Amino acid sequence: MKKLNNKGFTLVELLTVLVILITILMIAIPSITASMKRSENKQQQAEKNALVSNAMMKLNKGHFTSSTSGEYQKFKDGLCYVTVDALITKSIITKEEATNSKDKQITGKICYKNGDAVLADDCGGSECILK
Repeated sequence: MKKLNNKGFTLVELLTVLVILITILMIAIPSITASMKRSENKQQQAEKNALVSNAMMKLNKGHFTSSTSGEYQKFKDGLCYVTVDALITKSIITKEEATNSKDKQITGKICYKNGDAVLADDCGGSECILK
């Protein structure tokens, strides 16, 4: 009588390994997805911060209508804001400087909040008048 060759895996063993792998994937995929989303959000915030820093470096008293009217001081006091579009229109920054890593233009208003220049949608006051 010929001896059987028992060198393979049984169906139960294969199914057990498959269930273990599926369980690991069900735990890992949401975690990896959430991590990627957090990383993307941090990158977007860093790009916005870089835009604000760049704009603040270039934006000075001379870009406002008149230093005697106090427009620059109103901006520094958080009473008015400057839009990213206005900075591009007045050639204070370029369109490329206001574009993020996904080739989308960053929009919003730059204003002072708690002594720091920020890019926000809910700046108080009115739009500052630029030259």
